[in-house]
Amino acid sequence: MGTPLEYIEVVVDLGGPLQWFDCFSGYNSSTYRPIYCGSSTCDVANAFGCNICGGDGFGCINGTCGPYLSNPFDQNILAGGILSEDTTSLSLTDGLRYLNDVLMRRLLFICANKNHLFGLGNGTRGVLGLSRSQAALPTQLSLAFNKSRKVALCIRRRFMLSFFLLRATSVSF
Repeated sequence: MGTPLEYIEVVVDLGGPLQWFDCFSGYNSSTYRPIYCGSSTCDVANAFGCNICGGDGFGCINGTCGPYLSNPFDQNILAGGILSEDTTSLSLTDGLRYLNDVLMRRLLFICANKNHLFGLGNGTRGVLGLSRSQAALPTQLSLAFNKSRKVALCIRRRFMLSFFLLRATSVSF
């Protein structure tokens, strides 16, 4: 994810409405872009409002879209972070073998901080949301690649995760 591309280990949340990552702990991408309040993208994420920073500068940009964040191991829905977009790389496969990599230029996610990682495994830096929401990964993939939103999930050896947009080439992470 990002430019330059950085591998980010995540937990898969089948009911997660949106993906989120700790991007305040050393994340540095030239293609990162915060989403501001009043935008249609902010509306899609069902944000609670606009971020108003208290002056400490820790993970806050005034006027950015403030989304709700769901940690499947914390049992709480938290307000915090910045709704954001960045580039990510996806590996295409025919289900049996690797074909090539493609860039998805505007993956929508929440830029959260390390305090939100409570309960996630060591080395994990966020959550991949797979619900039916407009901001979850399956919907974003189907819109980005103009394919059906029907998705099959295949968990393979070595914790490699593959999504199959039905009647399309599959996308692996």
